[in-house]
Amino acid sequence: MKRTVLILLFMISAVSLALDFSIYPTRFEFDITKMNTEELFIINNTTAPLRIEVFAESDKNFGEEFNLNENIKIFPKMVSVKPAGKQVVRFRVVPKKEDGEFKSYITFKEIPRKKSESEQTSENISSNIGILAELSIPVYGQGKNIDTSGEITKLNHFRRGNSLQLDAAVTSTGNSSIKLSYELVDKATGKKYEGKLGNSTRTGKSQVSTAIYLENKNMSSALLTIRDESGKVYYKKNISL
Repeated sequence: MKRTVLILLFMISAVSLALDFSIYPTRFEFDITKMNTEELFIINNTTAPLRIEVFAESDKNFGEEFNLNENIKIFPKMVSVKPAGKQVVRFRVVPKKEDGEFKSYITFKEIPRKKSESEQTSENISSNIGILAELSIPVYGQGKNIDTSGEITKLNHFRRGNSLQLDAAVTSTGNSSIKLSYELVDKATGKKYEGKLGNSTRTGKSQVSTAIYLENKNMSSALLTIRDESGKVYYKKNISL
């Protein structure tokens, strides 16, 4: 019995990690003072046909009211993809005459397929575990008069083995999210680590976090610098690890 339970748990874990389809590209950023038209591709990773619904939705973390939902026109909104096939979805972002940055997701949601008589009969004999996939692609829109301003009000860091965790409390006071990256320099060896820390909300308080793998397990101190995409420094300090 124990062996059966372990096998079932393994099957559930394997299914949950496997997505029925993939989407690319995985991110878009536009000047929304102009008309923009782009394509997305859906790849069916299964041996069965898929039906997928496509729609725009806002991002609560960014700021739900600062969305592009009404400006995004998707065609088609319902897609059928052959087994192991590829299908294109086009979308247009019509101009938005407002200041600041906006964000929406284009979401792809798998629709349950109708079961054949043989599949329904089979379900009477054995359990069939199915998980419907849902993927969201971010779409950023840059309007007029972008104001990226704010501050890091608090930064915490802690180390577990070779992993350094950074947690930054950020307050954005402009009309655009603050896109932060880090640079960590080992004081003993000069080794430099660089990467993305995260994006704040468009306005107000938020927290951004990342984990850094440290090659030198004996690193005891480092210079940490956090900048935005324009190069403005929000934090620069020697930290003890």
